[in-house]
Order: sequence, then C-alpha cells, then structure tokens
Amino acid sequence: MEAVTDILRLFLLAILLAMHLVCVNIAAVGPLACIGLACRERKNPTGSNNEIGRWLAWLCCSLLLVGMLLGGLEILVYYLSGERAFFEALLRVPHSRLHWAPAELLFYFACMLPVAIWWKSLSRWPLLLGLLALLAATNLIYHFAPLFVIISQLKASGAEVLTGSQFRERLLSGELLARVTHHLLSAVAVVAMVLALRASRNQTGSEPEQKLDARRLVQSAARWALAATLLEIPSGVWFLSAIAESPRTALLGGAPLATAWFVVALVLVFLLMQKLFAVAAGETDRRSVTTAAWLLLAVIALMSGLLHHIGAAAL
Repeated sequence: MEAVTDILRLFLLAILLAMHLVCVNIAAVGPLACIGLACRERKNPTGSNNEIGRWLAWLCCSLLLVGMLLGGLEILVYYLSGERAFFEALLRVPHSRLHWAPAELLFYFACMLPVAIWWKSLSRWPLLLGLLALLAATNLIYHFAPLFVIISQLKASGAEVLTGSQFRERLLSGELLARVTHHLLSAVAVVAMVLALRASRNQTGSEPEQKLDARRLVQSAARWALAATLLEIPSGVWFLSAIAESPRTALLGGAPLATAWFVVALVLVFLLMQKLFAVAAGETDRRSVTTAAWLLLAVIALMSGLLHHIGAAAL
C-alpha cells in the first residue's frame, strides 16, 4: 500500500511540476516573443501580429498567476507527504532573496499589464513596448530560475545558511548555469509552440494575406522550437556533467527505473524533433501542430518527473 501511495505522489508531483514549468516558461520567455511580434507587425501591418501579441501578453500575466498557484500546490504536497527537505533548504536561502520575491513578481505585472492593456497604443512606440517586455522577462528569468536551482542544490547538500556573497558565487557556478540554460531552452520551445498553436487557428481565415502570414508564423515558430530542442541536446550533456554523481549514475544505468524513464523521454524528444521539422517544412495544419505540442508537453512531464525522482530538481 505504501508503494502505491509513493507512486501516486510521484505521479501527482510530475504532473504539477510539468504544469508549473509550462506556465512559468511562458510567463518568462513570452514577453520576448511579444517583442518579436511587434517587430513583425511593423514589417507586415496586414497580418494578425498585434492581435496575437496582445493575446500572448495577457496569457503571460494569467499563466504567471496560475504558475504561482501550482507552486503553492506543490509545496502543499511536500508538506502533506512529510518531505521536509524543501522547507529546510528554503530556510538556508538568504532572507533578502525571499523578502524581495513578492516585489519582483509585482514588478513583472507592472511591466506586462500595460503591454496587454494598451498594446495597440504601445505598438506605435516599439522601443517602449520592447523595454517593458524585456524588463519583465529578464526580471523573472534572473530572480526565480537561479533561486530554485539553488534550493534544489541545498536540498541535496544540506549546507548551512548561505550568506549573500555565497549565494552570488553560486549564481556563477557551472551547475547552475547548465541547469538555467537547459530551462530557458525549454521555455523557448514552449513559447514557440504556443505561438504556433495560436497562429494555426488563423490559417482558416478568409483573407489570403492573413492566411499566408499565419502560415509563415507557424513555420517560424516551429523553427524556433526545433532549434531550441536541438540545442537542448548539448545543454543536456552539460547538465548531466554538472549535476551530482548520484543522480547522474541513476540516469545512466545505475537505477533501472530511472534509466528506462530517461530512455522513453529521449525517444519522445526525437519524435518531437521529427514532427517540428515537418511543421517547419510546411506541414502547418492544426493537427500536426497539436501533435507537436502534445509531444513537447509529454517530454516536459517525463523530464520534470524524472528529475524530481532522482532528487535533482526543486519546484
């Protein structure tokens, strides 16, 4: 009975982690895609880039809220299951980093809500729109992705409370840079797939120019997703070389379950790249784009659940 409970808890955490990562990925990198859409609109005013850009800005704000709620649910699962390592690691983080977290989240909304509300007006001032979106994205990427990597490191090491200088030293460590790079590449792929899904709906429009522009946006987004997925292979090798020996050994044959899990995830990665290449080459129908999106979601769910299982991930 206890084994069944552990499996169910692991499955629940894998789902929560995947959903949390997707939401935060879109919120973090989505503003950069908004800048790209604003640039596309200036080059091609007959397209639907303004419409999609405003939709994406609202989506970023909404999904950050959802991601925060999912993060709270993960913490609740940790608490109810008696897993105290996360809370102990949290107490070892310099308090200043945690005290400023609400203000940093508010700063994100202060930047992105004007972009979402006044997109049409701000699109006439692309430098201002770009600055607001860039500040929102870099704020979220810099403050939260490294923070949770460090929390996961503290869970594994059981180190003492970090001073401010020790925390800053860890920000430049090879392991943290490898894991944040891998995370950001995943975020680029997720945001690109969201854009491809949204643009694929516009291919059924009545205006030939809008249909052509939507088709090009789907292909462009698929290329970005494919490039990010390809780059995740060398970044994944870097990630494996940077993590502790115990989880790396578990992935590479030391633990049969973890190794089999890893192999299945890798097979899905290659299926995903095959489908992304097809979409980028012109197979832009909604069914193909949706299939690629489901494959990407499955890869994220498997990888995030696997990292939690071997003890190499926090939230």
